[in-house]
Amino acid sequence: GLSMVRVAVSASGRAGAVSLARSSGYGILDQAALTAVKRWKFTPRMVRGVPAESTVEVPVNFSLR
Repeated sequence: GLSMVRVAVSASGRAGAVSLARSSGYGILDQAALTAVKRWKFTPRMVRGVPAESTVEVPVNFSLR
């Protein structure tokens, strides 16, 4: 399944508010995606050479092995 997660990225690259932009159709996978993204470190957006806050959507893909 594929969950799309919307995340507010701070100027320091930390994840702020996270929300589900599109569900995988499985609640347990969506929750796992939200939990994982909260721990990630991002490269912040640069505005005139200065780190700035931004909001991005990231795909989290789950596959069976």
